[in-house]
Amino acid sequence: MSAFGSGSNSNGNFWYGNSTNFPGFLYKKNVGVGGRRSTKMGPGGNITCNSATDLYNKYKPGGGGVGASSIANRRAKNRLATVCSGQKCFPCYMTLGQYSNYTHNPNGYVPCLAPPPCSSVTLADIATFDGINWLLNGDTTILACQTLEIPAGQELQTNHFTLTNNGTINVRGTIRNDQDTPGNNSVTINNGIINIFSTGTIVAVNVTVVISGSIITNNGIINNYGDFFCQTYGIINNNAGGRINNYSAFSGTTGTGGFRLNFRGTFNNVGVFINNTGATINNAFDATIYNNNGGIITNNGTFTNNGDIYNPTVSTTCGIGTITGTITGTQPIDACS
Repeated sequence: MSAFGSGSNSNGNFWYGNSTNFPGFLYKKNVGVGGRRSTKMGPGGNITCNSATDLYNKYKPGGGGVGASSIANRRAKNRLATVCSGQKCFPCYMTLGQYSNYTHNPNGYVPCLAPPPCSSVTLADIATFDGINWLLNGDTTILACQTLEIPAGQELQTNHFTLTNNGTINVRGTIRNDQDTPGNNSVTINNGIINIFSTGTIVAVNVTVVISGSIITNNGIINNYGDFFCQTYGIINNNAGGRINNYSAFSGTTGTGGFRLNFRGTFNNVGVFINNTGATINNAFDATIYNNNGGIITNNGTFTNNGDIYNPTVSTTCGIGTITGTITGTQPIDACS
């Protein structure tokens, strides 16, 4: 080590290696005011500067946010800085950077297990063809990674079972929830996406109030470009978080299309329903719409009502409903039921 110096030569005298082991380093910095600052960590430096001294600060890499970081630290920082809500992330995101000596992995890192491959699904996998229609074999769930196609001209009947969709169903044919005989409910539950194409139909229909239980429940998204309706005690539920986008209009020529509640059909809405420009909603005589508990119906097309619409606009036991746009015919009732 060099000895103390003064004046313009002071920095040189505080520079270890100015004459030997060049280039060395400055071990006491002149900051302009007060005493010189040592590179030694600790108040006052705790170091003798006029004799040879070992400068060892016991720096821990990665611990202070500067310098080198371990692979595990870098992975963990990436994981914590990533927003995965509403988008797909790396399948091992939740274990990225985790390290354990108890995983029986010689390197200690938690292994990344690839998700199992997603199998395809067809009508033949879930239903039996009776020569006319496909009859659901039993309670069936479409996985989030799966897409079920209902081809044009073919009909799937839920057949007193429950069809639950967590993935995507493309309806170019028909899904029919029909209680034509007594038995368990015929139910379709959508937690994913259902696309009803221009040739497609989804219907809930019961024969009588006694033989009932035909229900379509939406917790996800339904995009209707075809025919979406219920009748004779059939029920459509659009739950909180559910969204129905109607792009279809009723055709007087074919008697199909749009969103329709036929005689004694029921629509319970506490989600969001958007009737887009050019699209139609038809609520027939003795059919009922309940719009409450935060339910929103936005009409940018044509909304014709010949039945009952219950839409409370002040705080009630069933909450408040909101309907915007013009309704032709009978106006909504400001009540729960």
